[in-house]
Amino acid sequence: MPILAKNITLLCFLFCAIQAFSQPVEDKITQLSEVVVVSQSPVKQVQKTAYNVVAIEAQQLRNLNSNAADMLSRVSGVKMRENGGVGAEANINLNGFTGQHVRVFIDGVPMNDANASFRINNIPTELIDRIEIYKGVVPITFGTDALGGAINIVMRKNNHNFADLSYTFGSFNTHKSTLNIGHSLTDNISVKLSAYQNYSDNNYKVFTQYLDLQTGTYSKNKHWFSRFHDRYHNEAIIGQVNIFNEKWADKLSFALNYSQEDKQLQNANLMQIVFGGKYRKSHTYASSIEYEKKEIIKNLNFFLSAHYDLTNTNNVDEQPRQYSWNGDYREKPTRGEAQYQNTILEGRTAYITSHLDYQPKKAHSFQLSHTFTNYQRINKNQIITPYTLQSDFMKRINQKNITGISYKLTLSNRWNSLAFAKYYNTRVTGPAIVSGNGYNALYKEITHSSETVGYGAATTYQLLKNLQTKISYEKSYRLPNDRELFGDGDLEIGDNQLKPEHSDNINLNISYQPSFKNHSFLIESALAYRHTKDYIIRNISSAGAGTSKNHGQVRNLSADLSLRYFYLKKFSIGTNITYMDIRNKEQKTSTGANSIIYNDRLPNIPYLFGNADASYNIPNIIAKNDLLSISYNTFYTERFYLSWQSEGAKITVPRQLSHDINLTYQTPNKRINLSLEAKNITDELLYDNYSLQKAGRAFYA
Repeated sequence: MPILAKNITLLCFLFCAIQAFSQPVEDKITQLSEVVVVSQSPVKQVQKTAYNVVAIEAQQLRNLNSNAADMLSRVSGVKMRENGGVGAEANINLNGFTGQHVRVFIDGVPMNDANASFRINNIPTELIDRIEIYKGVVPITFGTDALGGAINIVMRKNNHNFADLSYTFGSFNTHKSTLNIGHSLTDNISVKLSAYQNYSDNNYKVFTQYLDLQTGTYSKNKHWFSRFHDRYHNEAIIGQVNIFNEKWADKLSFALNYSQEDKQLQNANLMQIVFGGKYRKSHTYASSIEYEKKEIIKNLNFFLSAHYDLTNTNNVDEQPRQYSWNGDYREKPTRGEAQYQNTILEGRTAYITSHLDYQPKKAHSFQLSHTFTNYQRINKNQIITPYTLQSDFMKRINQKNITGISYKLTLSNRWNSLAFAKYYNTRVTGPAIVSGNGYNALYKEITHSSETVGYGAATTYQLLKNLQTKISYEKSYRLPNDRELFGDGDLEIGDNQLKPEHSDNINLNISYQPSFKNHSFLIESALAYRHTKDYIIRNISSAGAGTSKNHGQVRNLSADLSLRYFYLKKFSIGTNITYMDIRNKEQKTSTGANSIIYNDRLPNIPYLFGNADASYNIPNIIAKNDLLSISYNTFYTERFYLSWQSEGAKITVPRQLSHDINLTYQTPNKRINLSLEAKNITDELLYDNYSLQKAGRAFYA
């Protein structure tokens, strides 16, 4: 398949080149009696590119209790996975790739994993303009090493005076608020202040086994308990100054932000282990600068973005107790519920990206980009415990350089193609065992480097007015991230010897958007093939500790289908479904024996899921020009195994079907919006990663 893909790509570009040179693309001189300028929205512009990309606007969800994760959960081929309630860890499953395989960006800048306040399920939709979902090939301007796609959250930008304020309250003592203010100081200078907070007790009920603290055994039957140690709150404030339309800069932006998180840690794995005293606190200071200048010389544009983050994280586990789900506990002879600690980790992240765009002729354009990332973490303070290792006080450094070059050929408004190459260089420093093992091991700081080259191509063709097809191929690489290499200082165990993943990816997408008077439709389907080597898989131990390792070869075939109907601006209904066949293709074990899990589905990954929604708008219901909107959403996930099936997997995440209803009223002047929302109205038992239970029925206003 990889060889076939390369041949298809080569033939495609040979044909494009022949067309380009046999049919000159210089503009013809035509007598026009009238010039009509038609502008396209950013969403439409993105969809016309050769990238297999979907763009969704945030406007429809801004009046609800929603965030970036809620927006993504409605997209075909995307499955959002959360470990619990507000503030829980969230992962994205995109066409079979999950977790760290999918890169997440905010305005083209990688999301800092260490900054928990800016998780994808914390950012409110009030601050978002749109989200771009790249399924496969990712533009080189992102400077990324994504394996199977990327998510780019585009924040709202206004150069006029405005003020938005929202407040949400609801079940489990949940409170969320957002403030967004912009003011123009002059025709060329504006300032912006954004802030948000999330708070919840997360004291929803869970259905699990009771631990008898005297005998240390679990009950055979499950019982209902209320979570009692899962409070979460975070706050963030962002200040920005924008200078635009100057002779020396089309845009110059400065930003400073501060965020903090306070999270109680309730449970580790399979709803059995429960904590009553562990917690984590963190705070981040971040600064950034962006510069953009078009036509620095004729047809040459320049862009630069630089960011620096400082994050302090405090993991605390000091209580000498073991808890049961009813809140009872027994004293332990040793301190710590999981691993006795009170550790402060200091992480520093520097990020610089720049790119040059050159378009000598209308049909030809080139891009050159370079991205530098440097992450460094040290233990700033730690008490000495029986679990303390020599390696805990050694530096962890992860440095990446990614250089990309691309060429785009635009034959007409109906056809454009691109080819690109990326050079990856990484340098990792961290502790490695030189002798012994366990708590008696001796460590040494070791640095190792690697470099490689990836490449690919993509093309799109407008077959008919409303029928578009896209195909792409990429030899992609993903470098292990900071958490996989160094852990999180708590239950995530790092391995700085991890090798980069590399994959041959093929994507095919077809979309059809017919319209008839008051009716319009969207029909979209996609196929994807991935063959990955040195695939990084994450395992969870019975004690809840997570480890990442290079597994071997994995093959993924996936398909998704999306259908949607619109009647004027009054009514819409749609559905999408995704199927993924992700199989282990490593025939031998590390000892050379035949693997009994060969051709098994990868565990802990949903393989069949979908959702449906409908909305109806009723204008002039109380006053002229007001609007009442009613919407319904349902989410479906087929059951899946938590471990390898051929090894006797017994625990599964069950089949799930949940329903949400929303009611929103907008005043005639559009300045006030009121909404009511009911989530999981049938109170279904919902689970996700490693069978962790999510909240039941909940109401928000």
